[in-house]
Amino acid sequence: MASPSLMDNLFQRSLDDIIKGLRHQQSTESTFISKVIEEIRREIKTTDLQTKSTALQKLTYLNSIHYIDMSWASFHAIECISSPAFAHKKIGYLAISQSFNESTPVILLISNQLRKDLNSGNEFEVFVRKKAVGVVFRLFEKYPDAVRVCFKRLVESLESSDSQILSAVVGVFCELASKDPRSYLPLAPEFYRILVGSRNNWVLIKVLKIFANLAPLEPRLAKRVVEPICDHLRKTGAKSMVFECIRTVATSFTEYESAVKLAAVKIREFLLEDDPNLKYLGLHGLSIMAPKHLWAVLENKDIVIQSLNDEDPNIKLESLCLVMAMVSESNVVEICRVLVNYALKSDLEFCNEILGSILSTCCQNVYEIITDFDWYVSLLGEMSRIPHCQKGGRY
Repeated sequence: MASPSLMDNLFQRSLDDIIKGLRHQQSTESTFISKVIEEIRREIKTTDLQTKSTALQKLTYLNSIHYIDMSWASFHAIECISSPAFAHKKIGYLAISQSFNESTPVILLISNQLRKDLNSGNEFEVFVRKKAVGVVFRLFEKYPDAVRVCFKRLVESLESSDSQILSAVVGVFCELASKDPRSYLPLAPEFYRILVGSRNNWVLIKVLKIFANLAPLEPRLAKRVVEPICDHLRKTGAKSMVFECIRTVATSFTEYESAVKLAAVKIREFLLEDDPNLKYLGLHGLSIMAPKHLWAVLENKDIVIQSLNDEDPNIKLESLCLVMAMVSESNVVEICRVLVNYALKSDLEFCNEILGSILSTCCQNVYEIITDFDWYVSLLGEMSRIPHCQKGGRY
């Protein structure tokens, strides 16, 4: 490898220099980037790790912002994570997590370094673990057999007192459990300890997602976990945490009546919020509950129907789906009358969403819910006369 000259070290452009240069090169940006890449290719070959890591940092930035290919620098990224310096490791792991894929020829060379960094007690290298854990997941995805190399250390990291490391590790197990939940049932005690002991909402949300996948596989686990989930649902003030508890109960703990009722109460609190984002979450929560607990939707029928008139298009569409979920043989006439009235005063796009939903629902299972076809023919005629109607071809 070429040795860096004194001039190379003194006058190497920094990442800030590249960013400022791009801002002033609007008309000749491609020429400027080409020149920078040429400089990076020369700098990254040096044996000086400071020069090499700075070059890799610049290349990583250009890859993320301007999609510049950096696959040719994969070995240099491994050189950086092998450095004893924290700053070099950080840049190297970022480059690896951003650019490595199944076809990267040197990907297997990172296994031993990952194991070493995951086990490090160095006060600075501990912070590298978060990035190392992220790389581990990418490695597991493409090479499942690699789990054996790092798995023990990954499990031990679930006991880390560092919140960033714990967040990263739980995030990895969340993704792994979503793909193959049965393989991670033995780790349920570790996840349970985090569920009842952690105060980090991001970590708790990921643990809830894990239990949503594990609980259906083991009834005894579900019975043990449901009360701590309800406890979080009662006490947390974080809306994101409340909603994740609702989703977990509505998808994986549907047999626990008290938990479902508590989730329904919290959903109604969302529905009564003035913030449209929270109101949407309330409607979405009802959509999750609807397949097995339609009563929760029916209890909020008035709010759902009123939401058809909301200014937010997402709220209107979510409420329309919920209205259609409530349709039955006994109320189809009433609900269609309400929907036609809303269609008359809606914009063209939402008007046709309403009309299309009416048609799709009424014709399901060969018009199963229609008992009065004279009424239905009359309804079709009324719908066809609505000014915005574009569904004539479906009558």
